[in-house]
Amino acid sequence: MNLSPDVLTLISVLSVRNRSFRFCGVCLTNSDLFVIRRYFIWLSGVAVVCVIVLTSATSRVASNGAPASSTGAPGEHDCTTSGCHTTYAVNTGTGILSMQVGDGSGFYVPGETYSVQVELSEKDVSRFGFEWVALRKSDQANAGTITVTDPNRNWVVPGFNSFDDRRYATYTYAGSVAPQTGSNSWQFDWTAPATDEGDITLYLAGVAANNDGTDLGDQVYTTTLTLVPAATGISNQIGLSEFQVYPVPAKDMLHVSFVSDRRQRVTMDLLTLEGKSVMMQADRVVDAGSVRITIPLNVAPGVYLLRMKDGGGEITLKKIMVVSSL
Repeated sequence: MNLSPDVLTLISVLSVRNRSFRFCGVCLTNSDLFVIRRYFIWLSGVAVVCVIVLTSATSRVASNGAPASSTGAPGEHDCTTSGCHTTYAVNTGTGILSMQVGDGSGFYVPGETYSVQVELSEKDVSRFGFEWVALRKSDQANAGTITVTDPNRNWVVPGFNSFDDRRYATYTYAGSVAPQTGSNSWQFDWTAPATDEGDITLYLAGVAANNDGTDLGDQVYTTTLTLVPAATGISNQIGLSEFQVYPVPAKDMLHVSFVSDRRQRVTMDLLTLEGKSVMMQADRVVDAGSVRITIPLNVAPGVYLLRMKDGGGEITLKKIMVVSSL
């Protein structure tokens, strides 16, 4: 900013007392200079306030958690479609976003509390964020209760408007800083509903930020995990009993045997531990008595859940391991 010679002259004499000066053709007394001096002090104060306000506005980019309803769950935006991190489409980066609930078995016991581990990794990134919510699959209502175990790194925010019953786990500003470059993780507890509420889907969104103080240039990731109630995961159900699966581990064939108490329809499919169906195994009507079904396997080696549903809607789960037949 360039000041005129007259203004420079005025500034140079503001600190001088008990004298008169001629400024722009006007004689200024000591009282005049006192008033002008007060004005400049006030103007300096306004400038300081403006700097503080502008600095505060800029610091809002240093986020203290994701806005509620940003997980990509039904009816929600994710962090790209909400107008924040819009540089790249979701799930187009090289990062890996994952979560594990309890021992990773893929089912829940009503009323039980599980540790939830969320992790996001991407090369050379040192700041990360996440948001997580658990919803009933039947009606998308909030499921269970989140408990913060590390308040320095994560906290819980409520939903709003049509999602005001939902509760979201998200990061704090301190929790966004990676302990080491390339990866960050968060842990909290989740207590399952007190009663069997059917399948529960967990929605997770994560951001790998470039730490430039803006929402631009960041990568966004989403993933889901479906938990099945373990109350229906025992072997002795109303319609089926003596449930067995063999061989273990399996290769190219899997044999399933059980006893049916009546003529009924039975369906079976294979799930990943994240709850995603990868293969429909069988869909048939069986008679009362002993039943044996042999089904071919055409999946990659790994650990899966075999889910079988009988005519009464009861579900039986069995964890199996598939190995390569080569």
